[in-house]
Amino acid sequence: MKSLRAVLLVAVLALAVVGVLASPASAHALLERSFPAAGASLPRAPQVMLLYFTEAPEPSLSTVSLLDSSGKAVSGVGNPAAVAGNPRELRVALPRLADGVYTVNWRTLSKVDGHVAGGSFAFGIGVQPPSGASSAPAANSSSLGSTPSPVAVAGLWLLYWGLALLVAAGATGVLVFAWRLPAGAGLVIAAGWLCAAIGILLMILAEEAAARVPLTELFGAAAGRSLLTQAAAVAVCGVAALFAARRPAGPRLAVLGVAAAGAMFVHAQAGHAETQSSVRLLNLAGQWLHMLAAGVWVGGLVWLLLGLRGLDRAARVPAVRRFSQLAFAAVTLLAVTGVLRAVAEVGSIGALVSTSFGVVLLIKSSLFTALIGLAWRNRYRLVPRVAGPTPPAPSSLSPVMTGTPVVSPQRAEGSAEGQPTGADAPPPGGAGARAVRSLQRSVRSEVALGAIVLVAAAVLSGLPPASFVEAAGQKTASPSAIATGSDFATTVRARLTASPGTAGPNVFQVQLRHYDSGRPFPARSVRLEFSLPSNPNVTSSLNLARAAAGTWTGHGTNLSIDGQWSIDVVVQQAATAVDVPLRLRTRLPPERITVSRQPGAPTLYTIQLGNGRSLQTYLVQTLPGHGVIHFTFFRASGKEEPITSASAMAITPGGADQPLKLVRFTSGHFAAYIRLTPGRWTFRIAAITADGQPQSGYFSQTIRPWQE
Repeated sequence: MKSLRAVLLVAVLALAVVGVLASPASAHALLERSFPAAGASLPRAPQVMLLYFTEAPEPSLSTVSLLDSSGKAVSGVGNPAAVAGNPRELRVALPRLADGVYTVNWRTLSKVDGHVAGGSFAFGIGVQPPSGASSAPAANSSSLGSTPSPVAVAGLWLLYWGLALLVAAGATGVLVFAWRLPAGAGLVIAAGWLCAAIGILLMILAEEAAARVPLTELFGAAAGRSLLTQAAAVAVCGVAALFAARRPAGPRLAVLGVAAAGAMFVHAQAGHAETQSSVRLLNLAGQWLHMLAAGVWVGGLVWLLLGLRGLDRAARVPAVRRFSQLAFAAVTLLAVTGVLRAVAEVGSIGALVSTSFGVVLLIKSSLFTALIGLAWRNRYRLVPRVAGPTPPAPSSLSPVMTGTPVVSPQRAEGSAEGQPTGADAPPPGGAGARAVRSLQRSVRSEVALGAIVLVAAAVLSGLPPASFVEAAGQKTASPSAIATGSDFATTVRARLTASPGTAGPNVFQVQLRHYDSGRPFPARSVRLEFSLPSNPNVTSSLNLARAAAGTWTGHGTNLSIDGQWSIDVVVQQAATAVDVPLRLRTRLPPERITVSRQPGAPTLYTIQLGNGRSLQTYLVQTLPGHGVIHFTFFRASGKEEPITSASAMAITPGGADQPLKLVRFTSGHFAAYIRLTPGRWTFRIAAITADGQPQSGYFSQTIRPWQE
């Protein structure tokens, strides 16, 4: 007993050291930074693009493409290549680029865990920074990291279950059932290995689908080779399982347990803990011990059920007691390693509710707590009824799992042949049988709940840890609208930033600099005067507060309408005031748009409006410089949505607002005639449905010179 407690204490202290030293683990190769940076505006075109990721991507299975402002793919972009000496960085050769705004679409497959991630960001050449440009790894981006597919989750779940049954067969066979598993063990061992084999097969198929490459190409990459290594480890388990299933007794059980533990270690190397860091080996050891402890506990419950059914009363009580000690050690190790891994992978309390990884981890932790509750019920209510009353043992270990306190060596010797004596004898008559049945039902509930916990673990393995989601999100450029200018006398330069830059509440920041020297410009007060040229009745003002040198801030809802605003920055000095006129266009909120292009037909834009409603719109160029824009609202059922009133506006390539005169065709179909010039146009419509719900949408399209 003392030696067991000493071992547990050493394990806890060692793992605490791991937790203190461990660096946050990553998963998925997420974009951390780039050149050109997201939202940057370069004076001249770069010849190469550099993408730096949170962990090493597989260059041969990663893609990077470039789109111009019209959405057309730019030709001549090179294939991603690893940078010598820095496996986490990809280098992409660029063709000669003209001035304009470009969008980068990237997709990676991690060398470490084989997970797929993707996203996009924008940058400009010779233009103002593109409004709203942001790095793709934002936490709310749907392309942050691929959500694990049902096939991948099912494969991981089966692999976990199979390895848990096999490693627990070795552990319980040696430590609980005295080197001989109960009757029927051969079939359970075979079923465990079959689960693991099917699981690894499903994982390979899921990885092939995610990588979108043939198996031959996948197996040539690091992720594919890792899967093959795991498959080989499962095959070794198969050989050990074959011998153990034929005669589940003696050293064969130990060999089976060691083989399954080895397969768990190989799988841990393909997971989150393998990310390069100064304490990678400690992270890996913690993850492996966590998996090993979970397998011994959850898989051991299945073997305990088999023992409760297959052993006689004389052998049942000591087996339950020994399982209690094994389960206590496993749960202690599981809890400690779980907490330490969670600290490394979550990063902050807020990430528990703001990321998918955190939410799933909370669910898994809640299920684990429920399992502990069932175990407590077994320990203090059901097991005593099976084992009978036992006198207190001051030096015994108080397990929190299924089982009873360990008896003294003298009592253990008295029952060495498996025969309980004295107070250890089970209750007479039917009470003992009823207690056994109650314990069996409770353990079955533990097994079912443990199966759900393994589902949560499989989902977690396919999600990027919250700590890296937050770290990548912190690299994201904040969406904003920016305007710059100077006063008429060219004494002061002003840079106004409105965040997020959309209609509604905004944070305003003004930086003032001397026109010639660039030093901070002294001011006693700064005020913003807002007016909307398209509606002269809309005006307001906002006083700003002093922040850092030359910087003034404030917040308000002055940008209350989408459009192009005139904003005067009134800078008050000691005796005079200067006025810096600026023009700022609000950013349009993001839309969910599906674009359909068919040869010989106008491009169709379908905009999702919420509650299943949608807006379909398209532009028809009838003559040079003339066109007709169509808007049609639909209900969730696909029928046309009756509209009470509607108004529309076009934003010209020069940024001016141009109201459109709508003509109603049907209850939900409107059209407007418009004069067009080459360039990028944005068309917006706002409407009120028959049930009083406001709806709005927009789309942008590049108008090219008319060709006969």
